[in-house]
Amino acid sequence: MKKKKTKFIVGGVIIIIAVGYLIFTGLRSNIIYYYTPTEVLAKVEDFYDKGIRIKGNIEDGSIVWNDNKLDLSFKLTDGKQTIPVTYHGVVPDTFKYGVEVVIEGKLAADHTFYATKLLAKCPSKYEVET
Repeated sequence: MKKKKTKFIVGGVIIIIAVGYLIFTGLRSNIIYYYTPTEVLAKVEDFYDKGIRIKGNIEDGSIVWNDNKLDLSFKLTDGKQTIPVTYHGVVPDTFKYGVEVVIEGKLAADHTFYATKLLAKCPSKYEVET
């Protein structure tokens, strides 16, 4: 009788540990901090070829868009530093100069950021007035 109870407890503990491990690794891989261009360029070697997110504003006059190929390049700034960005894909309607964007992708050795995801913040006209 004790042997069955011990097996049951050991099995339960193993299942709880396995589920806890899966939850921890799943959350860790999905939680990515937003860096600024200044933070990235301060420790640029730490970010090469790693998946990161960068938050900043689109620099005025920097957008180059090719409709036929869906290729986009622009400069992302936080007011102190600027990072050149390239992106291939559909661009959100709210994407324009001065808009805050979050990009996800990898930084190359030439300090160009190759974005795989592009999210543009909605204009302030959609925010609640206080």
